[in-house]
Amino acid sequence: KINFNDKITKYVDGFSDKAKADKITIHHLLSHTSGIAQYWWGQKSEAFDKAISTNDHLKMVLEVGIKADAGKEYEYNNSNYIILGAIIEKVSEMDYFTFVKKNIFEKANMVNSGYFNHNNTNIVIPYTQTEQSDEWVKVEIGMGKGSSAGGAYSNAHDMLNFSLALVNNQLVSSETFKNMISIKNKGLDVTEDYGYGFIIQKSAQETTYGHGGTAKGVNFEFRYFPNERITLIVFCNQDNGAFDDLKRNAIKLISGER
Repeated sequence: KINFNDKITKYVDGFSDKAKADKITIHHLLSHTSGIAQYWWGQKSEAFDKAISTNDHLKMVLEVGIKADAGKEYEYNNSNYIILGAIIEKVSEMDYFTFVKKNIFEKANMVNSGYFNHNNTNIVIPYTQTEQSDEWVKVEIGMGKGSSAGGAYSNAHDMLNFSLALVNNQLVSSETFKNMISIKNKGLDVTEDYGYGFIIQKSAQETTYGHGGTAKGVNFEFRYFPNERITLIVFCNQDNGAFDDLKRNAIKLISGER
């Protein structure tokens, strides 16, 4: 129902610079090469804290606008995936959270994963250190329940099921998945190789794919090593250096890289 070369203005309007918006495709959103400005990068915002729907987030994306021509720059950017979420809602005629539950969580047998409200008692509390001392304090969380740019809850077992579902083509075809884990930002000034929703990395001589996630009091890493058929999953509800050390050393142990 959606083509990688479709212009985003086929599905979403409201951009102040329509000429630039008309040049942005689904491919550009998926590969973070759209040129759309970043609407949120961890800064405190009352509008963000109160956002509970894809449309709430989309309004903020439309406000920041477009800063560069499509395909000219790579910048990891939450705005791209907010728009993708809005497109999914329009084409599927269901809200994003329901779509993901039906087409990813249920298909991959991710029974403990979801976009939960923060009053749910079965989720881990994120902690951060205060600048004044080494004391760990709870992170205050807004009203929302995540978005198409992130914020789902999961656990190690469910993420392993997600990894297996990808490898066994339960979520997308083998052809589509191969396309997703091929590098899409070649020729640009980049800090990382990126496919469609996956960061592509070399560990020793092996090409791996996965993605991390960070927020205040949150660190996460998912990475798959095809040669060994090993999935690395790391969750941490603190934003400290221990996570980085564990991730780095685990990758060395799996890949044999020294």
